[in-house]
Amino acid sequence: MNNLIKSLVFSTSILMTSLANAGQLITAATITSVTNVGSNKDQFVIYFSGGTGVCTVNDYIVFPADAAISKEAHNRAYTLALTALTTGMKVVIHNYESAACDRASFIRVNK
Repeated sequence: MNNLIKSLVFSTSILMTSLANAGQLITAATITSVTNVGSNKDQFVIYFSGGTGVCTVNDYIVFPADAAISKEAHNRAYTLALTALTTGMKVVIHNYESAACDRASFIRVNK
């Protein structure tokens, strides 16, 4: 029984560490440019200014198709990026896997 508890505690700590490393890449940024492909791969790239977050050292974030839960979700993210570019609205961008700026899959557009 003691080994089972140790195993559960260890597994939980690994899971929590993985979740802690994922997160907001940028908050309150303004998209300045959007590409339809990046490095000739199935991904799009947004370039931004302002905002806060781990990706402020870059001026871009990559959305690869395989980071999204579906092709439709990836298409919706691209549409939201274009909407933010056109309207000048601020964005929040998230990576569910890590804090890497080249695996984003979520975008929220804010007034």
